[in-house]
Amino acid sequence: MRFLYACALLCSLFLPRLAQAQRINFSTFVQGEGLLMSIVQNPAGLNFSRVRPIFVGDPQVTSIGLMDQFVVVLQIEGPLEYDVLLELTSPAGLGFGGVDTGVRIPFDLRFAYNNTGEIDDNSRRSSAIEVPGLYRQVQLPIRARRAGGPPPPPPTPMHGGFVRPRGSIYVYLYGHLGPVPAGIRSGFYSGEIVLNVSYATNNL
Repeated sequence: MRFLYACALLCSLFLPRLAQAQRINFSTFVQGEGLLMSIVQNPAGLNFSRVRPIFVGDPQVTSIGLMDQFVVVLQIEGPLEYDVLLELTSPAGLGFGGVDTGVRIPFDLRFAYNNTGEIDDNSRRSSAIEVPGLYRQVQLPIRARRAGGPPPPPPTPMHGGFVRPRGSIYVYLYGHLGPVPAGIRSGFYSGEIVLNVSYATNNL
């Protein structure tokens, strides 16, 4: 399982675009602040064998849920005033030795996120937002904003000794594996999950 992230840093002037129908689009404004990502729980990846050691001839679906101990947890740190885009890609099935030989074990990746600032893992998971199954892309702020309020102002330009406040988004990877096809070759089955993280354009 490999995790990638892209820090799309645009060092440019912050200029509003032309207003159309009472809407103004702002371009991304980043002055060198990087996104940092780390795997804080289960860095070896989603391992369904820790849930069910033997799968041969098993017609059941094996699941790792959001609240389970085998969930992969990632922390993405960045400036509080910015929005990020999360994009996940994953295989629809796991292949023998990580190679698609034509017979794969069905795999359904699910993910959730938390950007509300709780300090402990249980609280973060309890208030995490699960992304619907067919979605593999989500745009969100580093720190959740108050519902019903006005849109936030543009990011504060760097000046003097100003230090931009930072926060974290936690991403949870889990899912379902199986059922195992009858007569499948025994051995190690795997697949690659790629998470791409970049600053969002903030176009309204």
